Amino acid sequence: MKAYRFTKSGSGALVLPEHSYSFDYELEEDTLKVDFEKSNLRDSTFKVSIVDGVISLWVSESLKAIMNF
Repeated sequence: MKAYRFTKSGSGALVLPEHSYSFDYELEEDTLKVDFEKSNLRDSTFKVSIVDGVISLWVSESLKAIMNF
């Protein structure tokens, strides 16, 4: 299971069963930019929507393959 956790201050983490990867993020309108602290991880940009406090992320097909969605 994969989970993204976000703070209000612009940081967060991708949480996997055995690892957690910290990142900084920017959210502007419908675009979320994720900048991982570890340089060997791929920074990503997502299209997003927020409804009732729930964020939905849309990823491209090529990014799905890299991230194993």
